[in-house]
Amino acid sequence: FGSGDSNQITLAIDNLGSNNLYSLEISTSQFREWEVDGTRYPFQINQDNVHLDSGIIARLENPYHKEHYLYVCAGLGEWGTTGAAYYLFRNWEKLYKRFKKNKNFCLVLEVEVGSDQTAREVRAFIPD
Repeated sequence: FGSGDSNQITLAIDNLGSNNLYSLEISTSQFREWEVDGTRYPFQINQDNVHLDSGIIARLENPYHKEHYLYVCAGLGEWGTTGAAYYLFRNWEKLYKRFKKNKNFCLVLEVEVGSDQTAREVRAFIPD
């Protein structure tokens, strides 16, 4: 829960050799962005001047206990993080049905700053 910037467990998961889902990168303007399958997802402001944080939900096979998974709910900022946790809490049954055959997956979310309940999926990534 939280990005590797603030959470040691997430940092360890970020650095697993088996994590082919996402990375946390620095843009040319020195801001953090998620990179998922070659596409970057920054903190942004939409056409209505609403600030949008980017969050992810990632599920990876646990390399130490193959019968378990590792989950990451993280954002570029606090609203992306809480929005990802909120989204997982509200949608875990749908996600289980949707992704149960895939060991690893990553969802990219956008969340309006100030309301984690606005979290919405903008991309799903399942590696080959």
